[in-house]
Amino acid sequence: ERAAKDTQIVLLEAFNNLINAFESTLVASTFQDENIRSSYQSYIASSLTSFIITTDCDEKILTKLYNQMIVSFQQKQSVYDEGILLIGSIALHLGEKFNNLMPSFTPFLIAALKSTKDTSLCKSAIHCTSDIVQGLKTYFGQYINDLLPLIMFVLSDNEIDKILKPHAFNVLSDLFYCSTNEVAPFFNNIMQLIGTALEAAMMTPNSDDIETVEYFKGLREHIIETITCIFYAITDLQRQRDFIPYVGAIMKFLNKINTTQYTPSFEIAKLSLGLIGDLCNAYQTEMKSIIDTNIIKDMIETVKKVPKTEDPSKIQSLIEWSEKCLSTQNFYNH
Repeated sequence: ERAAKDTQIVLLEAFNNLINAFESTLVASTFQDENIRSSYQSYIASSLTSFIITTDCDEKILTKLYNQMIVSFQQKQSVYDEGILLIGSIALHLGEKFNNLMPSFTPFLIAALKSTKDTSLCKSAIHCTSDIVQGLKTYFGQYINDLLPLIMFVLSDNEIDKILKPHAFNVLSDLFYCSTNEVAPFFNNIMQLIGTALEAAMMTPNSDDIETVEYFKGLREHIIETITCIFYAITDLQRQRDFIPYVGAIMKFLNKINTTQYTPSFEIAKLSLGLIGDLCNAYQTEMKSIIDTNIIKDMIETVKKVPKTEDPSKIQSLIEWSEKCLSTQNFYNH
């Protein structure tokens, strides 16, 4: 016990030293070369992020650190990856208390989200937005009008690097999970955007292009997770009927990506089964005409091959629940 306490003291001392080291970089005259100063700031900010993720930090210290980051942005008249990610970590750590700090950061976050040609910076800004949503929860509502259109632009513009799109879907999932009421007015616009994404995600890349094949698998997983989050949110708002116009396109997508042509992964089959079970429970009449029980059986066979990283009992529960959802509503007899 004593050793653990001693370690914590050493870590906190190192954390404070890093904060002081970053503060010293704000004095431009200390450095003869601006590039060296920028490198120091990036390295220290990255190290501080690691500390914040793993250490219980005091609110006053995090606020001080936040203010230092803002000063560094102001001095540069620009933002940088490590600083953006650090502020995301601060937001996640402070939770709703970050709301008092958010107004001074919003212009910098907007600038980073608009920097779509700088893929690395934009990706960091998207991650930061997810952290802020999770931290602020319902308080994020006051920033939705400024930030959500930028996330949707990343998803809709085909000229933007495709690597950003799965991360943008994460933001939508976080929004519907953490700020349900605040994002609900954008429901139809978001679902129309997802409808376009479903068509794009059904592309079949050259099987020899391993990187692209893996990208599409990951994209499909993120899309299913996002749709599931949206469905739960709309259900909580007692607006399930608003979801009906989109069920057909969703089922077409799930049926297609779980055929042998797409070599469905365990994760895709698992996520698909869960969502289909939810939809069967909610929309018995609508689902009867579009469900393909043969593909459902294939999904079940896929998830029976449980990876070592998964809990077999949870997968068995998913299979039993899915079969019950289908048999209760006589889908297997359709």
